[in-house]
Amino acid sequence: MNANSAQSVSRVVHELASQTPKYLKLMEFIRTQITQTTTDAVYGPVNPFNNPKIHQAYWYVFSPILVCGLSCAPGTSSLASLSYC
Repeated sequence: MNANSAQSVSRVVHELASQTPKYLKLMEFIRTQITQTTTDAVYGPVNPFNNPKIHQAYWYVFSPILVCGLSCAPGTSSLASLSYC
């Protein structure tokens, strides 16, 4: 799994490096790459996240849940809270 993930990320980085410099939305790019490499490792060749509509729908549903979870318990998601451990 780790070797496949590393190869996938390496391929994308090489593709970006060979292109003309351009702007990209870093958070969206990283989220897409992590999602793609993780789901490729889990699902293999039948990965449903290869379909961009499924990928977008997943993050449309999951993003508000993630934000709510982090904002409801800020003490558990803050680096400052670790100083009290």
